[in-house]
Amino acid sequence: MLKNTLLFIFLAISISVYGQRVRIDSTFYEGSEVLTESNSGYTSVEVCEVDRRGRKIGNCTRYSQNGQLLEISSFEKEIQTGPYFLYSNEGIPELEGSFSNGKKDGVWVNFDDEGEPKEITVYSMDNELSSRELEIIDPLEAKDSEGNPLVDSLPSFEGGQQGWLNHLKYTLRYPREAKRMGHQGDVFVKFVITKEGYVIAPELVRSPARSLGYEAMRVVSLSPDWIPAKSRGQEVDTFLQLRIAFALR
Repeated sequence: MLKNTLLFIFLAISISVYGQRVRIDSTFYEGSEVLTESNSGYTSVEVCEVDRRGRKIGNCTRYSQNGQLLEISSFEKEIQTGPYFLYSNEGIPELEGSFSNGKKDGVWVNFDDEGEPKEITVYSMDNELSSRELEIIDPLEAKDSEGNPLVDSLPSFEGGQQGWLNHLKYTLRYPREAKRMGHQGDVFVKFVITKEGYVIAPELVRSPARSLGYEAMRVVSLSPDWIPAKSRGQEVDTFLQLRIAFALR
């Protein structure tokens, strides 16, 4: 059953990331890690990880004045590279994809007004290669007229559970904010495995801390392709939920 398909990893790692003030209108951490206040009058808040030279090197998250998440970006030395998420003012997903050296690369997802994945478009360095609408099956709910499950086999990671754990081990970065605040625990992420094996639309189900949740979403988005689920012998788009456990030692 899908509910029992929960993988986890315990990591005890330390990294050096720094908060930087960019378009801020409330409490923030400067590069010196000193908690400060601002009355700049900006309408949104962006908190970024930067290196000692002030260059963006990791996640940047942008919030509205009331704390609603609006955008998550990833950078390497000021160049937008990695997963990207865009949300409405109400927190509903609108767009998701990834950048490579500042250009659209890989699978991009458009969402409907309810925040459900609607369409995928594949890019190669800003060049559109293909596009199609999604037809997502919930393997726990989809049944035929006689009540039999429509999904013959669930999605699986190439290399099995150990392969997935290796992906987490070499990709996950324990957020410095979470480490500083002593945050740890289980993060549950729901996402879609398309019939091509693409990993798209990660959705945070539960997390003990915001920074841990965003890091789990980033790692899921960077996953290599999976072996897709099958229904009556044909590959299909399906939901999947996993658990990633963060632990400090």
